[in-house]
Amino acid sequence: MTAVGILGGTFNPPHLAHLVCASEARAQLELDEVMLVPTGIPPHKEMDDEPGAAHRVQMCRLAIAGHEDWLSVSAIEVDRAGPSYTVDTLREINARRPG
Repeated sequence: MTAVGILGGTFNPPHLAHLVCASEARAQLELDEVMLVPTGIPPHKEMDDEPGAAHRVQMCRLAIAGHEDWLSVSAIEVDRAGPSYTVDTLREINARRPG
């Protein structure tokens, strides 16, 4: 079984602290992979200077360059209509990747 951590956020923009959090989670929780999940539409706040969800996903992909052996990016929330709620995302990830 693969141990996967999920780091969600607006990633507007993704920055070094996001990568440090992902790295620390990987080390401390002994994870095989950490998945960055940019929010599609955050239900709890408005985003100022929004470059667009697809652009934020692409920025995340650029940010993890060279670390794809343990970091990944999922557009699961961006591809889903409506506000992004963690419970919906976790259910969908589990359906796509059982176990």
